[in-house]
Amino acid sequence: APVLLGGAGGARLHFLQDARFRRPKGSVVFLLRTPQLTESAGVAIRGQLFQALLSDALQDSTYQAALAGLGAGVSCDVNGVTVSASGYSDRIPELVGLVGSQVRSFEISEIAFGRRLETLRQSLANFKLRMPVSLCSYYRGMVLEYPKFTVAELEAEAKALTLTQMRTFQQQLCPQANVEGLVCGNFDEAQARLLLSRLTDALPTAPLPDGTRLRRLVRKLPVGAQVQQFVAANADESNSAVEVYFQVGPDKGDTWLLLVLLSQILEQPYYEELRTNQQLGYIVQSGVTETEGVRGLSCLIQSTEQPPPELERRIDAVLATFRDTLVTMPETELTSYKEALAAQSLDVDKRLAQQSGRFWGEIVQQRYDYGRPWRVAKRVRQVSRDQLIDHFDNFFAPNAPKLRRLSTHVYAQASAPASLLPAPPDSSDFWPPPRDMLLKV
Repeated sequence: APVLLGGAGGARLHFLQDARFRRPKGSVVFLLRTPQLTESAGVAIRGQLFQALLSDALQDSTYQAALAGLGAGVSCDVNGVTVSASGYSDRIPELVGLVGSQVRSFEISEIAFGRRLETLRQSLANFKLRMPVSLCSYYRGMVLEYPKFTVAELEAEAKALTLTQMRTFQQQLCPQANVEGLVCGNFDEAQARLLLSRLTDALPTAPLPDGTRLRRLVRKLPVGAQVQQFVAANADESNSAVEVYFQVGPDKGDTWLLLVLLSQILEQPYYEELRTNQQLGYIVQSGVTETEGVRGLSCLIQSTEQPPPELERRIDAVLATFRDTLVTMPETELTSYKEALAAQSLDVDKRLAQQSGRFWGEIVQQRYDYGRPWRVAKRVRQVSRDQLIDHFDNFFAPNAPKLRRLSTHVYAQASAPASLLPAPPDSSDFWPPPRDMLLKV
């Protein structure tokens, strides 16, 4: 597992020298963790456009590196700015310095700005053409995630954006950030520290003040069931859709394991009944979702056959029989589900890129639980039938004591009712953000 090396200015450097793949390659990722890109819809849209412009610039400046088997990139998202590089390890330090220096120095030309801005505006304008099932997920996200900006807000900001504003944004990007990085592969400790200094020299930033909120918040749905309804803006769309979302909460004890196992058992009878037998539509799916560490179960249908309330009723009918499925399932079948989930958990680290990607996921979440796959496999094999039934009764049954349910209906215009149900009230109750596991309580 990676070890933690200290860095200047409180930077965190996680390092793992390769002793497994034994190839002259490396993988390097640095995150400048900052809430800057979620400050407003205007900043968010500039971040999106900036990433596209920088990607074009890097494609030109790193072309020769790509021919030599190296890759690099910069992304901007809710966590901050991420700089990555991979390939032959002896050239990566130079590449990291080059890419880092480009962030604040590449020229944003008027032509490039105009071309990319038009593409972004068109993408936002085309949002209304998305499938209803995709709109369900969007509207659910608008309820749960904070801060999060509507497409209309982003569209308005993109319409008013100027080249001067973009250039100012570039110069003022990440004045303060907490730097965290992962170096894996054919490097020693001194080379890992060199990579960090190459990045911070090229892209200097001051540490954030203590107590700065670094993660988006997730609203805690009230106990019970809520419904929100919308009409698709695309007049040519003939499909309607429904999503029934059950919010379980942050990973605590075995709740995540039980949720994933329950989801896997539900998947086949859910699809067989609603897609194969009832033929409600081509998109019929269920699965686990996670937003900033808060997990839930999503049940989706897109259909031309029935309106959203009836589709929701059909989902409930499947769930009503699912408890009996858990009770009567042969022990051998339950064991096969557990073994399949355990094997899936252990199917990791086949390549350096896969290994570093898994480590990086732990670092971004500030969980640092590098042995998680092996513990999950061990624990899932110990899950009992009674635990699964109790989990269903607590979170998913109609009158469950911990039921937090949000149903999202998106109607095709042709089948929309004369009036929609009133929107549920906004909640000011949020789940506690995931704790930084490297900080002392």
